[in-house]
Amino acid sequence: MVADFKDETQDVLSQVGEATDDFRTADRLESVPKLPEAVSDSVGSLVQRAREFRAKVGYETAVHDYKAETETVDALSAVDQVTRNIAGKDASAASARLTDFLKSNPEPGATTKTIMAVPHFDTAAVQPFGKGRQCPHAARGIVCRREQNE
Repeated sequence: MVADFKDETQDVLSQVGEATDDFRTADRLESVPKLPEAVSDSVGSLVQRAREFRAKVGYETAVHDYKAETETVDALSAVDQVTRNIAGKDASAASARLTDFLKSNPEPGATTKTIMAVPHFDTAAVQPFGKGRQCPHAARGIVCRREQNE
């Protein structure tokens, strides 16, 4: 059961990585594509499997003993939802979902940092954060790649 869950998590992580050009960041909000339907379905299936896994082993055990897998599934789910929000031109929902994820995962692991290293947007202006403006998630250890390049 554990090995299958870990394998499925890695498989879906690879699918999302391929669909996002290895989690390449985008410069503009409108250039962030929605995940392909088959990949989104795989994420949804993995999320359901994760719920079942957590129910079997217990939530606390899943969070502590399988932290990397649990966090990865949550991050993949967030990416799927955020890309759908962006495709639907709902920047505030995308930002809220990222914030919710980061509140639940205040110290993300290396894989999660890679998955979540997406551009962060100022939803009031619907513009990427630029020079002199700090990404609101920087305090959580998520470095906005756009800020790194400026």
